[in-house]
Amino acid sequence: MILSEIFYSIQGEGMLAGTPAAFLCLAGGAPRQTWLHPPQQRWKPEPEEDVFLGPLLAKVRRQWYGHAVISGGEPLEDTELGSLTSGLRRIGNHVTIETSGSATATVTCDLMSINVSLRNPSVPRKPKEPQWPDYSVDAIRQLLRDYDYQLKFNLSDRSEMEEVVNLVREVDAERHKVLLMPAGPKAKDLKQQREWMIEASFFFGYRFAPRP
Repeated sequence: MILSEIFYSIQGEGMLAGTPAAFLCLAGGAPRQTWLHPPQQRWKPEPEEDVFLGPLLAKVRRQWYGHAVISGGEPLEDTELGSLTSGLRRIGNHVTIETSGSATATVTCDLMSINVSLRNPSVPRKPKEPQWPDYSVDAIRQLLRDYDYQLKFNLSDRSEMEEVVNLVREVDAERHKVLLMPAGPKAKDLKQQREWMIEASFFFGYRFAPRP
């Protein structure tokens, strides 16, 4: 299995915000999220180093936080993911998988964290900015049927709510598992986004998930 990084931090968003966890970033994935608290400890393998499952689980167990979060460009496309998640559960971890909602897989998972990258964002992404793959409505539907989940949206402008509402309706997601999160990045932006997002959460019955 090829990993880009293992680090230990506090979960900064979602239903488990504030929970210490081991974060395992699969190679080729997006970089560590900037809104996480600074990692307490960090381990980076050599480039393209194949990490064996036993030593990897030993590194995670040594910290014993009881929670593990797996991220990457799209973890569900990794053929070895099932062995990793089963091993993490076997040593007593609650397992969260960060996915783009573009793929499905049959794996051990306690929480499928679906990070939706909007197809029509109000702020165009920079060419070199890491991006999640496009979501698939069919893939999200299956994930919602097979796993406990949270459906997360990073939003910049209230105009993006149209796509959010349509997708939530199309995949038949439970409203209390839909999270609206301010994209920021400036304090002024966060304040404005927070105000209308709280109103939207009341109106649609979604959750508001503030940035730390």
